[in-house]
Amino acid sequence: TEMKNFSARLLLLLVAALVVSSCGHSTAPPKASSSTEQPAITGAPAAFNADDVTFATNMIANYRQTTELTALVPDHSTDAELIKLASDVDAAQQPELEMMKVFLVQWDSNSDDNSGQGGNGNAVAGTIDDATMARLGSLRGQDFDTLWLQSMIGHQQGVVTMAEAETAHGTNVDAVATAKQLIGTYQGQLGRMQQLLGSG
Repeated sequence: TEMKNFSARLLLLLVAALVVSSCGHSTAPPKASSSTEQPAITGAPAAFNADDVTFATNMIANYRQTTELTALVPDHSTDAELIKLASDVDAAQQPELEMMKVFLVQWDSNSDDNSGQGGNGNAVAGTIDDATMARLGSLRGQDFDTLWLQSMIGHQQGVVTMAEAETAHGTNVDAVATAKQLIGTYQGQLGRMQQLLGSG
């Protein structure tokens, strides 16, 4: 299945990151004789550009807010379907988050340098403003459910936008493949959210 393939890719990337990090961060290029010790996913390191780094960095910022949003649900909603949806969203994003961190380790890029900012200094696509987050924290029941679903739909649409930009402009084959996978995952989540919003 797609999820098993995704998990297998994540495991390979995590192993590669451990190999890379255990070798240290020497600035000297690797010697030809040691090339056989390099992790073999798509190359070591695979080519990447600024769009790849922006994608991974912004996805990490997006995941942080997703965690904040899903954490609100158990205490503010009584809708069992919504609570299950939030749990599923949170569980699905954990391997994705780890994969983005692996990419940045492979590319020797610090995710905290520009976390939460687009490449041109704008907020990450789908970011929910502080006022809406505060309002969500004050609501309960149906009012919370409606605003949460509306907010998450915009939030997840932002992920799809970022992933589509990565498939169009990224050069790292693993990041582009991950972005394509994410588009399908998040479109499925959006369908569930829109269905719940419509039935509310």
